[in-house]
Amino acid sequence: MPQGLYWREACVAAKHKEASAMNLGNLITDAPVEAGRLRFSAEASAKIPAEYVLVWMQKAQRSRDNPALDLGFHLANGLGLPLLVLFVVTDYPGALSPHYRFMLKGLEECAADIKNRGAHFCLETGDMAATVASYAREAAIIIADEGKLSFECRWREDLASRLADGSKAGKAPPLILVETESVVPPLEASDHLEWSAATIRRKISAKLPFYLGEAAPVQECHIAGHGTDYPSHDDLFMKYSGGKEEPVVGKPSTAFGRLLFLQRTTAAPGWKAGMATFADFVGSGGLERYDHDRNDPSLKGQSGMSPWLHFGHVSPVALARVALGHSETSAQVYIEQLVVRRELALNYVLFNPRYDRYESAAPEWAKLSLAAARGRKALYTASDLEAARTEDPYWNAAQKEMILTGRMHNYMRMYWGKQILAWFPNPAEAFDIALGLNDTYSLDGRDPNGYAGIAWCFGRHDRPWPARALFGTVRSMVASGLRRKFDVERYTAEVDTLYTDRVKETS
Repeated sequence: MPQGLYWREACVAAKHKEASAMNLGNLITDAPVEAGRLRFSAEASAKIPAEYVLVWMQKAQRSRDNPALDLGFHLANGLGLPLLVLFVVTDYPGALSPHYRFMLKGLEECAADIKNRGAHFCLETGDMAATVASYAREAAIIIADEGKLSFECRWREDLASRLADGSKAGKAPPLILVETESVVPPLEASDHLEWSAATIRRKISAKLPFYLGEAAPVQECHIAGHGTDYPSHDDLFMKYSGGKEEPVVGKPSTAFGRLLFLQRTTAAPGWKAGMATFADFVGSGGLERYDHDRNDPSLKGQSGMSPWLHFGHVSPVALARVALGHSETSAQVYIEQLVVRRELALNYVLFNPRYDRYESAAPEWAKLSLAAARGRKALYTASDLEAARTEDPYWNAAQKEMILTGRMHNYMRMYWGKQILAWFPNPAEAFDIALGLNDTYSLDGRDPNGYAGIAWCFGRHDRPWPARALFGTVRSMVASGLRRKFDVERYTAEVDTLYTDRVKETS
């Protein structure tokens, strides 16, 4: 029994059933999860006797609107076993203290709700696959949410390999992977790397009604377990970081981060806060104004849901249901961003394992054009950019906004990325710097949306445009365009004031 689990006496063995009843295909027949969200071996069967059904939570860090957790409750009750939900805090590439704080605070709420529903929540630290495998020894079934990023896929492949070794001796449970990150599961929408939003939109739209059906009922576990108290996020953070601006575990894997002490995130973590924030956005007319206001950073016209979506604190399915329930007509532009554009990003990282490398991120036509384009000079160092020390006040404001809040307005992020491209002779160096800054300072960094967004600045999901200096045929963005579209001076002045005040507070 893994250390920290103290409820063996409360566990009961599953009732004796026919072997066919243990087959996964039979067990999930009436599960409250769409079949298209599941990946498992149809020949596999639950390992009985066992102590519990195990849910390994990683991407979907929420207790509601979570298909993996819904399936866990369903199978645990069907087998007459307790449900154990396991979360492992490990070295997450690029993550630093603000990211861990947001994650752990949201998990605190998640754990409380899971335990209130009769299941057990266990928090561990250490090697991801090895820790999950140690809990698998006593499990009838393992349910895990799907991962798309390369290291997330490696974690799951490593676990599957460990389970395969154990299954040869009849000691390993089967693994079910559940898609929780999207509305339409990526493999249901497409089987290849899509060129643009236009090529994937029709495929997603055709399946959207099916995946936006009624929400699964909130379940409780019939067989309760007993476990240790869940530590507060502050206790865990202090234990592993000493209260410094460092990762909870391991060391920084980024060259940036020296200005993180200025960051003051206003977004409250967790499912309740995320859904309340979205309800405020919808209730205040945000959907009706979205098409007009979303590209103007001075109007605060975006929903701001990206941190909650990144950490899996809220479900895109739940947001889409709320939006469409409010007004199907006014929700359409928002659904385009929440579903089509976001799931284009999932497609990008799923079918392009080197999504974070310039050579694979930029399409061939863009790389050829940028290599031939003239006029780009090394105007700034990476440190200059991190500190927002450029001669472009609009770019500086965007960088300062990200440092201060952990967010950057999407339209300004496009401009921000395009200028980094223009300021470096080597587009690969520019790509790496943009990625590093975004991953370090954005709460929603280290995310498919971020990788696809940076790649877009270098031509991905776009087409060739008339050639221009610095950019070649890659789409350009210039300061005069910002001035034409909205009051960028107002936006810049607001950010500069906030930044100056924050620097004074911390000096």
